[in-house]
Amino acid sequence: MASTPQTSSTTQSSSEVTEPPFIDPTPRSKPQTTAGSSSGGERRSGREKRPTAKKKDMPNQDLQQQAFAVQINDGNDIINPDTTPLAYAFYTAATKTYGHQDDFPPPPKSWKEMLNHKYTTEFKAAAHTEIRALTRKQTWDKVRLIGKVHRLPTIWVFTYKEDSDGFITRFKACLVVRGDLQAVSQEEVKAITAAYRTFRLLYALIASFDLDVIQINAVNAFINALVDNKVYLIPPKGIDLPPRFSLRLRKAMYGLRKSPKLWFLEMSAALQSIGLKVVPNKPCLYVHPTKPIFIFFYVDDILIIGHLSCY
Repeated sequence: MASTPQTSSTTQSSSEVTEPPFIDPTPRSKPQTTAGSSSGGERRSGREKRPTAKKKDMPNQDLQQQAFAVQINDGNDIINPDTTPLAYAFYTAATKTYGHQDDFPPPPKSWKEMLNHKYTTEFKAAAHTEIRALTRKQTWDKVRLIGKVHRLPTIWVFTYKEDSDGFITRFKACLVVRGDLQAVSQEEVKAITAAYRTFRLLYALIASFDLDVIQINAVNAFINALVDNKVYLIPPKGIDLPPRFSLRLRKAMYGLRKSPKLWFLEMSAALQSIGLKVVPNKPCLYVHPTKPIFIFFYVDDILIIGHLSCY
């Protein structure tokens, strides 16, 4: 009878058959993904994904290198506003402004002039932002015209937005309707505005009783109000429509002669709907019936006054 081949402790005979590795049939659960992981797969690291600053996202291209060179310690930490407030002020100024207004040419006065301006890209982006905002507010409907209809033209108003030191922080574009071509009476367009004596009286009360004040600016205030008649617009530059199509307004745009009045009526109705009462002979001043809370507005500037920390 043949003898069985011997194996040593460190070697194995070539004739010995090795068993396949054991495979656990129980499926393993997928690793938990972090809040910052993408939907396409799992993150290898368990650390939370944090957004990082990108040079291309900085508005001032001339100061990119200077801004990213402002670091402390070993070069890994951006300046801390609590420990180095002066350096942080210079850092934020470098990253959030485009330059001083004295170094900028006058803003363009029309769409055609904007296309040949030094800052065409910035103003065109501002115009597209304005169109998106108007579209999101459902300011108009695209309609096909049948027959002759009186249509109002529009103009683009371009400007710079400066901070208190005269540094440019934004490029702005506003689409305005030629409301001066409308045939309306003075009674239809008469809007009520706040009186300065009311404003001075309120600030005397604020100083005397140490009241809190919150100032709010209504963005695109007029387009929050609905128009009360049919107004058609010639499609402005930046909006392409098929032939015979036009824009019919649903909201009160800037430039319409009735827009200030429509906005006042809309704002007044909204304040009264939440329980505020209008002060007699002061149509722009509203007060809460049981609490010392005042609402004062002048066109699109709104003041909320009272001991607000108690509510």
